[in-house]
Amino acid sequence: MKDLKSQLADAFGVAVPVPADTPAPAEPKGPDILSDDAHLRDPWVARLRELAAQDRSVKLAPAPKFGQARQATDQLMSKLKKSGRKRECAELKRLRQDFVGRRDKAAWGAVKERFKALGLSDKAYRGLKQGSVDPLVVLGRLRKSDGQSLAAMGAKRLRDHLTA
Repeated sequence: MKDLKSQLADAFGVAVPVPADTPAPAEPKGPDILSDDAHLRDPWVARLRELAAQDRSVKLAPAPKFGQARQATDQLMSKLKKSGRKRECAELKRLRQDFVGRRDKAAWGAVKERFKALGLSDKAYRGLKQGSVDPLVVLGRLRKSDGQSLAAMGAKRLRDHLTA
């Protein structure tokens, strides 16, 4: 029995090209935004490096951690604002906010998936998300905790466990 594509090709008298047996090249995947070094490949840190090289008073490590990059960004934004380069300051701020927003969104998505996998309530998830907590901290604590003990906790105790 022929597949549908072959039947249609025969019916309309069209020759169907046979795909080569060579596998398609793997598409390069973007950096995992939840990894510890994802910020190093982001446009935010690339622009930070450019501006820090111009300023020279802001020290930036070759591979800064997220907190170091955030602190260097704050210092550089202050200096840019004082020197009247407000557009560059706003650009740097926007790039950082974009990265942090994407990272937080991915982290909350992973937290929600973990909640569903463990059978935890949506109400507990929403209560956790509405608080002012870092989603990466919550995700790390979720990964370290035993699923059975988390499922046995009430919503308030679960929130306290994941945020405290």
